[in-house]
Amino acid sequence: MFDERFNLGVDMYYKKTVDMLLQADVPGQSGSYRQWQNLGQVDNKGLEISVGGAIIKTKNFEWVSNINFNTNKNVIVSLGSVDYVPVNVAGGHIVEVGRAIVGQAIGTGWGYVFDGIYQIDDFTDNTYSTLKPGVVSFAGQAVKPGDMKFKNIDGDPNNVITPEGDKTVISNSQPKHFGGFNNTFSYKNFDASIFFQWSYGNQILNVGRYRYEGYIPYFNIRRDYWNGHWTVDNPSNRYPRLQGAGTTQASSYYVEDGSYLRLKNIVLGYNLPQKLARKLTLNNLRFYVSADNVLTFTRYSGYDPEVSYWNPLLTGLDYTSYPRSSVFTFGMNLKF
Repeated sequence: MFDERFNLGVDMYYKKTVDMLLQADVPGQSGSYRQWQNLGQVDNKGLEISVGGAIIKTKNFEWVSNINFNTNKNVIVSLGSVDYVPVNVAGGHIVEVGRAIVGQAIGTGWGYVFDGIYQIDDFTDNTYSTLKPGVVSFAGQAVKPGDMKFKNIDGDPNNVITPEGDKTVISNSQPKHFGGFNNTFSYKNFDASIFFQWSYGNQILNVGRYRYEGYIPYFNIRRDYWNGHWTVDNPSNRYPRLQGAGTTQASSYYVEDGSYLRLKNIVLGYNLPQKLARKLTLNNLRFYVSADNVLTFTRYSGYDPEVSYWNPLLTGLDYTSYPRSSVFTFGMNLKF
């Protein structure tokens, strides 16, 4: 019916991975508190669909399109003798950012649930030393107006927020689906290709934001934070005060939608007519210009939504990673 111009591929898979290489806690008398061991099990299942073919095919013009659509779900079945493995970052004010938890997917962010900003009305008087009944407090921390407020997850009757009772899963690095869409065109001696890629439904724990929201005095400050942060005259419920308490805690305040659509690559080419090429003692001469990472459509506030943290247990962590560069190239292909 279509003269074999189109193709369709559908693959479903299930993969069980066992004896992963992970750091496990060991008794202190061994001379260390952690040791690399082969342990645990992770199950992956997913669907891959590819569709492609010649949309238009005439004597002088051809348009070929290909799209691939992918989904993947994984779950941690076992971590040996423990229920979770912490994911920590070194060299910063925010340390524990995630956990690999039995029953959850790989790439789970761990922290408090952001519940707004402490306001002046939350305190009994203008010394701001005592919270009104029913307002949550933070264990070991004297809070002030403009500080971050977190949810009482464990339902503590005294409304005291603690790391043992009130931290929970706050993000998932795994996208609901991802893929690519490529189109190639040719008209006589001209050719072109356009490639898009996307990711949808993944979350990014953008903890690097605290550096640009006034916590570190010698860093630049983001304009949206500076214009909207809490002050007495601007009692914001979105951004905390400068150097406010809670800023250096991993929380859902830093979780953002990492979905994006990126124009990844464009190529325009021209093949010199064969008669002219032969006069130059060439079989073929092609000129081309290309551009990589041209445009990105996203709501993510960081430099680049295509983050990939080095730790595979939490790839969706952005600790102020360097963005991908746009690259523009001009070249020629010679065939003798």
